[in-house]
Amino acid sequence: MLTALLVYFGWKRADTQATVLGVDESVFGLSTQDYLLRSVDALFLPIGIFAAAGLGWLWAHDTIRRRIAAGDHLPALRRTARALGFAWVALPLVAVGLGLRWPQVGLFAFPLSGLGALLTAYGLHLRRLVPGAGGAPGAAAWPIGLTKGLVAVVVTLSVFWAVTNFATVRGAALGRRLPGALGELTGVVVYSPDRLNLDAPGVVEESLAGGDAAYRFRYRGLRLLDHTDSGFFLISDGWTPDYGVVVTMDEDDPVRLEFVRDRRG
Repeated sequence: MLTALLVYFGWKRADTQATVLGVDESVFGLSTQDYLLRSVDALFLPIGIFAAAGLGWLWAHDTIRRRIAAGDHLPALRRTARALGFAWVALPLVAVGLGLRWPQVGLFAFPLSGLGALLTAYGLHLRRLVPGAGGAPGAAAWPIGLTKGLVAVVVTLSVFWAVTNFATVRGAALGRRLPGALGELTGVVVYSPDRLNLDAPGVVEESLAGGDAAYRFRYRGLRLLDHTDSGFFLISDGWTPDYGVVVTMDEDDPVRLEFVRDRRG
């Protein structure tokens, strides 16, 4: 499931970013490895939070079991078990309220509210453990296997939904910051034996002297956007969301690419 989340997140982020650039994501020809590499940095924090929450849940469950065995706080545990039974309804309602007040929060809170099904399932489990909570040990009135399966489906869909929203926001943010971050991209100078007629804002074409030169044209003002198995993808210094061109260079094209980092003031 983790691998599927990473691949899906990488694809969704790339798709949203490509939409901002004005091209289709399939043009880049990204591989599964590319999707994985593009997702790890952004998903590191969410995965860490989920792992920490899981460890915290295990610690809390161990504490609860010791309380039950010692007969401590049984009334409070009974109320908790009954309250958790309504988590599958309560969490979505809370998420809707948060979304009305803070739309950006609701964008992630509502999909993750599906985790209320997990809390409800845990509440049912507690009712079987806590004496007098309405679920005496040994009672087999509820199909436990079916419950686990349905909860797993709901939780999986919730996580994928949240990841989709997160990847969309991430990809759109990367696309929006591109105009201001062009200077951070690696500069590219293209040498070609023939005129390429690159019609991209900010690209400067220069004719090179010398009749016996292997390359007779030079193009400046380009930046490396990406490199995949499909080739090199370049954008120009004058790229804007209103008018921008993505230039592709195949590995087999008869051109020479020079990658430039110029930090001279």
